[in-house]
Amino acid sequence: MDGEKAGETPLLLENVEQGVHRLDLVNEDLQLRLQVEVNIPPDGCGEAFHKFFGALHLSTPTGSQILLDGLEVHFDTSADIALLPGFHTLRCVHPTGKEGGLLTNF
Repeated sequence: MDGEKAGETPLLLENVEQGVHRLDLVNEDLQLRLQVEVNIPPDGCGEAFHKFFGALHLSTPTGSQILLDGLEVHFDTSADIALLPGFHTLRCVHPTGKEGGLLTNF
C-alpha cells in the first residue's frame, strides 16, 4: 500500500490513516498487476477488496447502505459481488451518515 508491501491476501489492514491510498495488487503466478485507489473516510467505514477476476468482496458495519454503480446492494455485513470489466463506483454510507467512496477499473 502506498508503495510499501503490506502483506499477502487475504489481508485486513487496521488503523489505516484516512485519505486516498494506492493499492498495488500482484499475482505473480498469473503475471497480473493491478493498481487501485481506496479512499478511507474519517470513520473508516467498511473495507473493499478486489479480486483479479472481476469480483469485489465487501464487508461493512451493520446498517450501512452500499451503492454499486448507483444501485443499492443488499447483504448483511459481507458479500462477494461479481463485476464485468470496466469502471465501477462504490459508495458506502455508514449508519451515522458519513460516506466513503471508490472509483476503480476492473
